[in-house]
Amino acid sequence: MFRRFDDMSIRNKLIVIVAGTVAMLTMLVLFSVAISARQQVNEDVQHELEAALNAFVITEGEHLHEHVVESQVIARSEFMVDLVTARKSQAACVWVVDFLGGKRDPINPEDAFDLVAIVLPTGKPLAAARNRGPSCTDKEMKWRFPSLSNDAHRSEVTNWESTGGGFYELVESPVLDSEGRHLATLIVGFEVSDGFARHIKDHTRQETFLWHRDGTKPHLLGASDPDFGKLLVTKEESGGIQSAVPWSGTSGKYSILNATIEDKMDIVHNPQGLQIALVQPLEEKYFPFRRLEYSLLLLACFALVLGLILGVAVSRPIARPLASLAAAAERVTEGQLDIADALMRKNPERMGAKDEVGVLGRSFLRMVQGLKERVAMSTFLSQATFEHIRRDTEGGSTSGRTSLAILFADVRQFSSFAETRDPEEVVQLLNQVLSIEAEAVKKHGGDIDKFVGDEVIAWFSGPDRCRRAVLAGNEMIANLQARFNGQPGTAIGVGIHVGEVVVGSIGSAERRDYTAIGSTVNLAARLCSSAHPGQILVSQAVAKELGDKADLKPLAPIPLKGFSDPVPVFEANLSESAGG
Repeated sequence: MFRRFDDMSIRNKLIVIVAGTVAMLTMLVLFSVAISARQQVNEDVQHELEAALNAFVITEGEHLHEHVVESQVIARSEFMVDLVTARKSQAACVWVVDFLGGKRDPINPEDAFDLVAIVLPTGKPLAAARNRGPSCTDKEMKWRFPSLSNDAHRSEVTNWESTGGGFYELVESPVLDSEGRHLATLIVGFEVSDGFARHIKDHTRQETFLWHRDGTKPHLLGASDPDFGKLLVTKEESGGIQSAVPWSGTSGKYSILNATIEDKMDIVHNPQGLQIALVQPLEEKYFPFRRLEYSLLLLACFALVLGLILGVAVSRPIARPLASLAAAAERVTEGQLDIADALMRKNPERMGAKDEVGVLGRSFLRMVQGLKERVAMSTFLSQATFEHIRRDTEGGSTSGRTSLAILFADVRQFSSFAETRDPEEVVQLLNQVLSIEAEAVKKHGGDIDKFVGDEVIAWFSGPDRCRRAVLAGNEMIANLQARFNGQPGTAIGVGIHVGEVVVGSIGSAERRDYTAIGSTVNLAARLCSSAHPGQILVSQAVAKELGDKADLKPLAPIPLKGFSDPVPVFEANLSESAGG
C-alpha cells in the first residue's frame, strides 16, 4: 500500500491526504458519538432495570411478609397444634387439600398457593399437597423439605427443588406447643415457573426469565416469553449472562440485568441460587441516536466530497511546479540541460516565490547551471580523475602506489613546424593529431592522463596492459600516416615503460591535478624523447611482460638523462607487433 502511495503523483498525494484527513476526522466524530450513545443508552437502561428490580423486590418483600404473617397465624392456631399433636396423617392430608383448594382461586391471583405441607421435625411430611395431580401420594410423602435455618423458631422464606424437578419459593413457619416446643413446620409454596416470570413482568414491565445453575448447567425455571427464555439459556451456555453487557439476539439487541434475591439479615434465603434476569430491548432506545448517526454519516460523505474539492484546489499551485521540476530533472538526466532556461521562462513568478517550491526551483536552476559548467570542464579531465573524484567524495584515499604501463607520444620537430605557421593553423592541426592519438588510447582500454603541448601522456592498467599500450602506439602512428601522409607536424615518437608509480592528487589547495609520478614515468618520457618519428621504444620491463606476444627488436642500450647506466631498449614496429 505504501509503495503504491509512493508511486502516486504529488498532486494525487495531496488530494488523498487532504480528503482523507477531513473524512477521517468526521468518521472519528461519528465513531465517538456512536460509542458514547451506546454507552449512555446501556447505562440508562441498566438504571431502569435496576430501579424496576428494586421496586419489585420491595413489593415482593411486602407480599412475602404478608404470607409469612398468614402462615404464622395458621401454624400457631390450636387447630394446627392439635392436628400435629394427634399425628393423624389422613386428617392432615384432608386439611392440606382443603386449604390448597381454598387458595387455588383467590380474589388476588398473587395469593394463590401451589404447595402446602406439614413437616415433622424428623423431616418426614405428615401431609403434602400440590395443585397439580393427586395429593398425599407416596411420592410426595417421601419428599424432604428444607428445615428452618434458625434456632429461634422464626418463620423464614427459602426455595427448594423437588425430586420431580419442580422449583418452589417456600414460606416456612414453625408449629409450637404451649411450652414453645417445635412440633412441626407449616410450609406454603409458590412454584417458580412461567407464571411467576409473567408475574414479575407485570410488576417490572420488563421481559423476565428465572433460572438457576443445576450443577454446572443452567436450568431455565420460567420465562415471560418461552422462546425468548430459551435463547437466553443458550447465551448462558455459550459464555455466561453478564449484566450491563449488550446482547444481540435474533430480533435485535438487548440489555440484561441478572441478579439474585436474598437478604441474609432478614428471613429471605436463596440456597438454590435462584436468579432473576430482566431484559429490555435497545432498539427503541437507540432510535434517536441512529438518526444522529445517519446525519453524521451524510456529513461524512459531504466532508469527503468537500475534502476532494479542497485537495484539488490546494494541490494545484503546489503540485504543478513540482511536477514541472520533476519532468525537467528527468530531461536533465538525459542531457537536455537547456530545459532549465525554458522552465524559468514558463514560471517566472513561481520560481521567484519565497516558499519552499520557489527555493527548490531556484536551487534546481543553479544546479543545472553548475552541471553545464562541469560538463564543459569534463573534456579537460581524464577518466582516472573522475574516478578519483568519485572515490574522494565517498571517503576513499587520495593517493597510493600502483603498477601501470605508461605511454608518452610526442610530435617530432613540432616547435620548428609551429614557428613557420599561423597559430590558428597550428592549433587546428594539433587538435586533429591529438584526437587521433586519444581515440587509439581509448580503443585499447587506456586512459589519457593529460595533454602537455603536443605530447600525450596515457596509462594502461589491468591484464595485458603492455600489449594494449603497444597496440595503441602502433595505431597512433598508422592512423596519422594514413591521414596526413607524413605531413610536417604529424609524425610522432612513442615511449612505453611499465612499473610502480604513485598515483594521486598533486598541487595546491586552489589548483590540483590527478596524475602519476615516479621513475617509471620519467623513463617512459625519456624513451619517447629518444624515439625517432614513427618509432616505438619500450623498456626491458615491457619486453619481459610482453614475452612472445610481440616481436621486439632489441637495440643498443642508450644513455638517458637521470639514469646512471645505459638503459636497454627495444623497438616495437608496426609491422612486428600488429599481429602479435
